Amino acid sequence: AVKLGKAGYGVLSDAIGGRARSRIRNLDNTIEVNPPQSLDMYGKPSGSDPRYLGAAPDRTDLTFLRYKPKKTSDRMTTSLESMRNPDNPARIALMKDIARGEELGGNDWYNTEELRDWFVKELGQKQGDAEWREVMYLMGTTSPGSNVMANIGNMSAVRKRLISRGSNEKEADEYISKLMEVKKLQDAFPLAKTREKGYGHKTGGLQELNTAKYIQGDYGGLPEPDVALAKSSLVKNPKPKGFINSLLGGKTNIAADLHFTRYMAMASKHPDWLNTSDDVGVEFMQNVLKTFPDSKEYFKVRTFEGKDGVTQQIPSFNFKKAAKDGAIDLNVPISKNGETISDYPKAWASMPNDNEYGAFEGFIKEIADELGQTPAQVQANMWMGAADRTGVAESSQGTFMELIKTRAKSRAAKENKTPNEILQNFIREGGLLSVAPIAATGGALALLPEDGRPQ
Repeated sequence: AVKLGKAGYGVLSDAIGGRARSRIRNLDNTIEVNPPQSLDMYGKPSGSDPRYLGAAPDRTDLTFLRYKPKKTSDRMTTSLESMRNPDNPARIALMKDIARGEELGGNDWYNTEELRDWFVKELGQKQGDAEWREVMYLMGTTSPGSNVMANIGNMSAVRKRLISRGSNEKEADEYISKLMEVKKLQDAFPLAKTREKGYGHKTGGLQELNTAKYIQGDYGGLPEPDVALAKSSLVKNPKPKGFINSLLGGKTNIAADLHFTRYMAMASKHPDWLNTSDDVGVEFMQNVLKTFPDSKEYFKVRTFEGKDGVTQQIPSFNFKKAAKDGAIDLNVPISKNGETISDYPKAWASMPNDNEYGAFEGFIKEIADELGQTPAQVQANMWMGAADRTGVAESSQGTFMELIKTRAKSRAAKENKTPNEILQNFIREGGLLSVAPIAATGGALALLPEDGRPQ
């Protein structure tokens, strides 16, 4: 056996499911792990083991409760009424998209048993399971604002800083100490700026804040005496928590990410789901202005100089106010192919309100029971089946395991190594899962198009 030294991510523990869960750090003993395995981690095709297909075993630590107010919002009520009516075109489209998602592998999206097997074979049963779990939690904390590929890279960058092995022990201690001091977003920005070159991200501060909350135990679902439900942990970080539990095989929580929310909003077309501001393309702005000249005041254009010295302009649009004031009509075609503003994904909100998440989760559970799927599978099937309409980047399409292998392959090509070597280094030493850094503001990952995931 090979001795890796002190392993894990700190000395904290939090109560989960009525028991203490160690943060995988053994301060007194070195960790005995298996010698390097001759694993063909990359080369095996998806589904090489039946356990890697469909819903994985539920390995969650707990089920996150959601706040459910006595009365939900009008926009939510409208969305759910549309989706529950079997004769409504929105409901018919939903079922078709789910079926299409199944054909694309959506039922397998959240199955990470293969990754868990890799960790267990490399690090042993106890250590491997623990570190696999930590990867799933960090996928959740680093998910905001990222497409899946960027999310995987961001997760690996944060994990590398947390792993306390050998020469990295002091750095890990310092990083954990700083995370323990983070209380608000402003506290997290400095940590995001100290990430390894190439791992910056436009939402890096929020990702570090989420990671800090996780390290501090806020993802443990502990009781909160004297805290109103509407302000409790039930409404905090709902999407990262749902994403985490879906990756762990959970059968209740879902990640109502940007694309999921857009889908529900586009189905109802309720004006309250419209975005107050979002970046849009120049062509979109030109089409809207040509069709609705009075909409000019609802556009804002910011100018910046690109790395090549060329001045660029990025317009943004207040969809909600323009519609409310009657400056636009959502259902009037604005292009030659007949597309309307309501067909434009960015017209719609990217996330539900705190008091709406529970209603979304309950509805997806209804669909899951009807189809014999888990809620996470329904969400993944929706995400994949409607990717072209909600704006999922092509680079993010594929199951989680397919994408993590693709990520490893990209880095292997840059480092003149095999994908297996990259994956093994990631598991054993906290190696990174990204392409070579690009010298640009925010790092290479910030250059990827905004996207969600089954996020």
